[in-house]
Amino acid sequence: MELFLERNALARRLFGEREIDIAVRQMKGLPLTASERVRLSRDIRPKLELVRELAAFGDEFALKKNKANETAWKRAVDEIRRDAAGREAVAVLLFGSQVTGEKTRRSDVDIAVVFGRVPDRKTVFGFESRLNGAVEGVHVSVFEALPPRVKAEIARNHRVLFARKGFDEAGLEATALMLEREYAITEREATA
Repeated sequence: MELFLERNALARRLFGEREIDIAVRQMKGLPLTASERVRLSRDIRPKLELVRELAAFGDEFALKKNKANETAWKRAVDEIRRDAAGREAVAVLLFGSQVTGEKTRRSDVDIAVVFGRVPDRKTVFGFESRLNGAVEGVHVSVFEALPPRVKAEIARNHRVLFARKGFDEAGLEATALMLEREYAITEREATA
């Protein structure tokens, strides 16, 4: 480790030449002055401790764009598939700002679960309650229980995260058109 610290350019950027010298002398058992011992305990050891703790997140060091949200929605899909009601899901769709590219720091991950049939209210409420607390920052909705306008928007702008064989994405888009027409008609009737 001594040789690595002395020769590695990134180590010199993180610790600085003087800190590396102190660390190497400490590892070799050479005497340190009082100020060097203070620097070792206040500056060097906390940095090394942080590096050790950060090692657990090694796969995230690449700082890939949207990695945190991608991890969240993958965990959510796993939770949905493990849930008793979720096992009947036909598809899991990502929608909202994550798909449209309009996300902000406060944006959550919006997921719609398509069952292919309209589940009863008790099932919908229980399913959404269980899953909305399962993964932080992820909001799960049952597609069939959403208002027509929201369904139409999801059908138009979504990304399929999971789909069983036979899921008809084109049928979902046709449903969206039908829902939009239905919504436009009811809106006109309400204002007339």
